[in-house]
Amino acid sequence: MLKILKLIIVFTIMLIFVFVNSVSVTYACSCAQPGSPSEELNKSSAVFSGKVVKIVDNNKNVIFKSSADPLEIHFQVIETWKGISVSDVVVKTSRDSASCGYTFALNEEYLIYTNGEEGYYQVNLCSRTAPLANASTDLNELGQGAPPTEKVQVDEDNQMNNHFLNITLISILLFIIILIGFYIFKSNKN
Repeated sequence: MLKILKLIIVFTIMLIFVFVNSVSVTYACSCAQPGSPSEELNKSSAVFSGKVVKIVDNNKNVIFKSSADPLEIHFQVIETWKGISVSDVVVKTSRDSASCGYTFALNEEYLIYTNGEEGYYQVNLCSRTAPLANASTDLNELGQGAPPTEKVQVDEDNQMNNHFLNITLISILLFIIILIGFYIFKSNKN
């Protein structure tokens, strides 16, 4: 029976390892040259300039990270050319440029070309998004933008942290292993 207990424990540890280290499909970023500012304005869901006021990484405590993990970039809108009328906007991008994520810096200002719908705006490396200081060509072609007309404050999402989820699953599996071991130990004694 002790041999069976050892086999069960080894199998369970291997099962945990497989679930924790599951491999997903990987992709690489490849971009076509973006169009002119006017063309990209027409193709984009929203175009605005804004200052990065917060960067939220909901997966920062996860042991295994992916370059495709989403980051939430909170902007204070300065001017808008299309699709945005509010003063604060959240845009999502991938964590890393390997997954076409755009790297934003806190307290920096950008000209942002997004796709998606309100509340689900996304930006990627392949768009004309650029630091505002480097976007003079775009700003000249786009002309004067409009200030935001609605003052809003973005609500914080109370999403379950993946780190907490990982710890919970591992704890449950370990508890089950201990119960099985205790049951086998008790049945061997009898």
